[in-house]
Amino acid sequence: MLTREELLNRFPALGEVEIHEAISSTNDRAIALAKAGAPHLTLVLSDSQSVGRGRGSRSFFSPSGTGVYYSILVRPKCAAEEVSRLTLLAAVATAEAIEEIAPLQVGIKWVNDLWVNRRKVTGILTEGGFTPSGDPAWAVIGIGVNVGKMTFPPSLAAVATSLENEAGCPLSRDDLICHMTERLLTRLADFPNGDYLDAYRARSCLVGATVEIARGEETYPARVLGIGDKGELLLDRAGERVSLSSGEIAHVTFHGNNH
Repeated sequence: MLTREELLNRFPALGEVEIHEAISSTNDRAIALAKAGAPHLTLVLSDSQSVGRGRGSRSFFSPSGTGVYYSILVRPKCAAEEVSRLTLLAAVATAEAIEEIAPLQVGIKWVNDLWVNRRKVTGILTEGGFTPSGDPAWAVIGIGVNVGKMTFPPSLAAVATSLENEAGCPLSRDDLICHMTERLLTRLADFPNGDYLDAYRARSCLVGATVEIARGEETYPARVLGIGDKGELLLDRAGERVSLSSGEIAHVTFHGNNH
């Protein structure tokens, strides 16, 4: 894996870099650093995670030697309601980086997963902290990418894959880390402005699909119409147009050539 010095020399905009052989969670470490006053654009990487986390308290499979486990601390200058859009920006930047190193087409499954051939290769988890007045104090964007050839546990085998599994050729984690960092730094420099929302829409792999939405105890089917101006999912629910800013997609049925 790249060294701290190599990354700081290549990307002078980075505030600090930590690289671990093993860690519980890169997001947990970056959050601790944020609370301790670490600078904007502090990067935490690890070869493996023992308790990698996804949305909704789910775990993220993080074995050694195969993935990129990457968290970047930002101190965004934006309104509180705009912080969640960092997930959209990170999804676009990571998809672009993957396509720069692999002969693959990457789609985005709302809101935080990247798919190749309708299986998950990347999960993104953004967590934030706020000042007493409610302004954003920091945000940590955690990105896990399945890169190398991988064999998944039975519970994941039907829904997850890796870049090498799909591309059929070896890929460099170091190359991906560099491309991810370059893309993220470029897009973060313009946040909350930039064309990331248009790019996110263009990669959305759910438009036209029928999905089952889960919100608390409620589940219901709906057809995906698109992505709204705040990153929300636009749905047709039994003939009524509704928007979803939070919730889980429990099942997807495709009807066309979605990614």
